[in-house]
Amino acid sequence: MTPALAEAREKWESDDRLKRVTLNPWSVVGPFQAEDFETAFKRAFPPEINVDPTATYSRDGKPNSDGKIKWTRSRRLADGRPIPLSPQPNSATYLFRTIESPTSQKLTLALGSDDSLKLWVNGELATEKKVHRGVIPNQDMVEVKLVAGENRILMKIVNGGGASGYYFRAVQPPLPPPVFTALKVTAARRTDQQKQVLDKFFLATTPLLQSIRDQLVTAMDEHSSLWTAADFDDSGWTPGQNGAGYEKGKGYESLISKPFDFLENMHQKNASVLLRFPLKSMIQVPLSARAICCSA
Repeated sequence: MTPALAEAREKWESDDRLKRVTLNPWSVVGPFQAEDFETAFKRAFPPEINVDPTATYSRDGKPNSDGKIKWTRSRRLADGRPIPLSPQPNSATYLFRTIESPTSQKLTLALGSDDSLKLWVNGELATEKKVHRGVIPNQDMVEVKLVAGENRILMKIVNGGGASGYYFRAVQPPLPPPVFTALKVTAARRTDQQKQVLDKFFLATTPLLQSIRDQLVTAMDEHSSLWTAADFDDSGWTPGQNGAGYEKGKGYESLISKPFDFLENMHQKNASVLLRFPLKSMIQVPLSARAICCSA
């Protein structure tokens, strides 16, 4: 990897670490009963005033020592899919969690609700939707401000009648599981395999190499069309001489074309491959690109 790419890779890893947040499990309490939907939406039940994980309440939200309603922490409240809640009509259910952020930053949240919702971040109302609807993913996209350290997230779901539920997803850059796992390990403690995983992912995604990736895609398309063209003549080809071949099959069109699968067609089949590339299909890599991708 060139010095320029190595520097860019280090910056990418540092930036990603600063942006990636930790979402702690949800706690849920409710439903709190109201006279009607309007009241359930407007009334500030106790969790809106103060989130106290040890408190217990009655159905109308008043303090109650019999523990009829209390906060419950649950990992079944998974992000990224609609979660059903109590279908009690004209009621409100509250969900609370903390989000750890390594730095102050903005974070986009994808939300959904059945029926209405309110969302607070660190005590400030971030959004509210007074609607009657069924819950589906990504009904509302909300950008919130996080502080460095712990952020307190409170969500209120109000049900008018019928089914009820919510949807929540923090929109973070998606990472393949092996990459995410490797990034959680400090650089000094990573295995060689984890280092290779990160290097491979960076080189495949960095904007510095996008122009080269575009050229390669174009060249692959041109190359495939040359080998599969109607006027392509392989009648003079001899296995092992000036050509490409798959010794267990005839010709070599299937070898070069996109559908060819090396593992499927060759693994443990005592087969070998000989390749030839038409000069006119080879891409011309600019010197600047060569300096970025090809220097030792």
